[in-house]
Amino acid sequence: MSKIKQIDGLGSAAALDAGTGANELVQLDGSGRIPAVDGSQLTGVSGGGTTTAALLPIVNVTSTNYNVASSTANGTVFYLDTYGSGQLITYLPAASAVSAGTSFTFARNDGGNYGYVMRAGYPGGTDTLQGFNTGYQLYSNASITLISDGSSNWIYGGLGTQ
Repeated sequence: MSKIKQIDGLGSAAALDAGTGANELVQLDGSGRIPAVDGSQLTGVSGGGTTTAALLPIVNVTSTNYNVASSTANGTVFYLDTYGSGQLITYLPAASAVSAGTSFTFARNDGGNYGYVMRAGYPGGTDTLQGFNTGYQLYSNASITLISDGSSNWIYGGLGTQ
């Protein structure tokens, strides 16, 4: 504590220096924010500001007959780049070959060729795509998320702009 004379009406905090060290008052920066301090002793405070989300893996599909490997990371986004020549057909792994809850999202740009997501083993195979027969055609700027039940079904998890 600084050695200054107590002024009537001011508490003892008026005699402290500003800063982020021990026995100093924390002073807001020019934007009205608290400077970086050790907050390990704070309780009952909810966070604000920005949060950092994990980045999803993205696979750029540019050739037809692309097979999604069963070892592909959960949450992977497959971007079907249909500006090239020919249709892009992407085949799912067997639903039983991945853990229940594994999801893949397929998105297509506005290129002139078709983009398809097909069940494993098409035209054979026994997996089902909920709400679809053997596959799904993605229209321009559309996306679809499919989730494995871990046995023989790919569950429709949501459709983007169609």
